[in-house]
Amino acid sequence: MTIRNNLIMTTFNSTVLLSTYCLNKGDIGILRITSENVSEYSTIQIEVFDVGSLNPTLKLSFGRSAKVIEKHVYEIALDTGNLNKGIYEIKLIKFHSTSNKGLLEQKNFISGINFERIFFEVIEGKDCSPGHKNLNEWVTKKEKEIEDHFYSGVEVMSGSKLSFTSITFIKGLLTSKRIRFDRYEILPFRGLDLTDENTLVNEFFEIQKDFGLKFNYEDEVKKKARRDNPVTILYFPKLIAPDENAVLDFCNKKVQSLLLAMSLARGANGELFDTIIYNNQTKQASKFSYALNYIGNILTGNLSGENYESISNYVKGIESNSFLTFLVSLHKEAIAERNPNFKYVRYWQILETLSESKNFDESEDLLDFEEKPIKNRDGKNKKVKGSVGSIYKLIKDHKIKVGMAESNPHDGKDPITLWEMVNYWHALRNAVAHFGSIAEYGRLTGTRDAAEKAMSIIASQSIDIFLFELKEEVKLLLMTELLS
Repeated sequence: MTIRNNLIMTTFNSTVLLSTYCLNKGDIGILRITSENVSEYSTIQIEVFDVGSLNPTLKLSFGRSAKVIEKHVYEIALDTGNLNKGIYEIKLIKFHSTSNKGLLEQKNFISGINFERIFFEVIEGKDCSPGHKNLNEWVTKKEKEIEDHFYSGVEVMSGSKLSFTSITFIKGLLTSKRIRFDRYEILPFRGLDLTDENTLVNEFFEIQKDFGLKFNYEDEVKKKARRDNPVTILYFPKLIAPDENAVLDFCNKKVQSLLLAMSLARGANGELFDTIIYNNQTKQASKFSYALNYIGNILTGNLSGENYESISNYVKGIESNSFLTFLVSLHKEAIAERNPNFKYVRYWQILETLSESKNFDESEDLLDFEEKPIKNRDGKNKKVKGSVGSIYKLIKDHKIKVGMAESNPHDGKDPITLWEMVNYWHALRNAVAHFGSIAEYGRLTGTRDAAEKAMSIIASQSIDIFLFELKEEVKLLLMTELLS
């Protein structure tokens, strides 16, 4: 299926002619524009784009005072000195007003909508012959090749015969133009409004009748909400796959890669919220929603974190200590992180930052819970120096301070000591930080043995006990810091 452009096609209401359609670089072409209702616009701006590419781009933009030839007829000089060899299109003509007669600031004329498309070629070192190739035919052929390839389809799985179209809606990502990639594209769309939030507020005040409040959803509020909650659409016109699940998996991976790229390009953290998969054979569609699930404690009550005294004290600690505010903000981001691999890096960063703030004596011996020195392989005492040593000391001192025992899960045979646990965290964190996933532990050097042992324990227990313990230790440390 084809996504339609949101531009409304109209009959041509202007005429644009170029004195010659083949110019040597540096030559001047004369544009003649015929249009009514623009006599009060004193300046003309011309935008020239390249053609024959997936995403035609602006190559030249200039403005001139309008030269009036006769009534409704204007001329403007087109200098090709700043254009490289190639074929171009007069894509946009803007009439700007400097009068105070209540006119629009500018009047736009768009190629193919307000006037017939105009192409010209810039050459170097040749004379333009009368029999020069027909640019309209060349551009039409080139654009058809591009369109045919764009709609040819991506083979998600070899040997598949079913054809699907996929449309994914992404919130929190503002785009202003259509951008095409290899057989898929992103499209700007209007933003989300706050209809449901407004309804919820009114439902609350329907119950709390003493206030006598009800809020109308004004147009201005809707417009502002849509500006603040932009939406971009990711469109795959044709995907060849065995079923919807294969399409969904392929699209999700592509979306995540695109969102990471756009976070750099646009500085925005987009999130997908709906994907529509349309079967081009059966003409049936399925809708997959990605409303973010609640992340947090699903239990309620005093024993589950809803304790006034604790929360009140946490708020006081956060408001009185900017460093702890920073750490708790990092913790909040770690909770929101959807990728369990990346959580290792986020939680380890909190431990590392907090331990560095303690300014431990790096020459001090590391002691276990029985106050015996922890040994290196050569028999010498281990020191606090380094992130692993300082984080171990941070957690050990905290456990002793609050009266907690060294209680750790089993590796299948014996309890895992805190020293082993910290080393397992460090090794798994390194696998993610250096290679993107704990599954890539085999590429490690110094911490490979620890990571391999940790992965074997995870496999034997079917859950990641190390990530669970890491999250709990960070949470308990921050709680204690806020209360101290």
